[in-house]
Amino acid sequence: MRSLCGPITFAALAALVAGTVLAQTPPPRPSQPSRGLDQPLAKASGNSSDPDDPGEGWLPAPPPFFGEDGNWGERMKIVWCLDRSGSMGAHGGTFPGPDGSPTSGSRWDRAVSETTIALSQLTVEWQFGIVTYSCTSRKFSPVLVDASDGVVASAIAWLNGQRPGGGTGTGPAQVEAFGLADGGIPGTATCWLLSDGSPNCGASGTSGHKALALSANGQGHVLNTVGIGDSGIFAAFLQELASGAGGVYVHID
Repeated sequence: MRSLCGPITFAALAALVAGTVLAQTPPPRPSQPSRGLDQPLAKASGNSSDPDDPGEGWLPAPPPFFGEDGNWGERMKIVWCLDRSGSMGAHGGTFPGPDGSPTSGSRWDRAVSETTIALSQLTVEWQFGIVTYSCTSRKFSPVLVDASDGVVASAIAWLNGQRPGGGTGTGPAQVEAFGLADGGIPGTATCWLLSDGSPNCGASGTSGHKALALSANGQGHVLNTVGIGDSGIFAAFLQELASGAGGVYVHID
């Protein structure tokens, strides 16, 4: 009997210990919101410093622009600032149309197509704004708007109704874009500025445009820049704007 009781007691004790360990093991984390399994998550509230253990402070990445992820703000809000000066009427080569098939047109047509693709990927949880500019700026809305299907369709129609013309007031336009980004959900936004070259109205030289734009970014929004066919000091201008606001610069031929 003694030799039989020993194993039974040991097995019971092992089961008890195992049950205690299992009871103390936390349940698996719920799946995090995501735009797709192949897309990373953007850090939002800083609740976790480990991207492999995002916790509750992580949100879906914003949609790519011109195929680039760029750097991201904290919140689900995004603002595009698009150059529609006369030089944007130059040939823009072949590029993906809104339906994904190859098409061709002007640089402005390309900007509209890429913005349309990005807008179409937003879910209703996102807030967005759009500024287009020559020497003066136009806003799709004076405030950030929710990306419902109807609002996104209206924004795409609004973009398609515009044509390039006039000078390039980049600094004042980006001030308008940062002003939009300041609204909506508290926290920093992801911003994209697209231009094809020389700012020539609204401020003095590239240094004046850069200083004007960056001085309006008191909340620290992330600004990525895209240069279409830019080079030399004008490419450097866009690079410096991006680096001054935590973003990246992308060159497009």
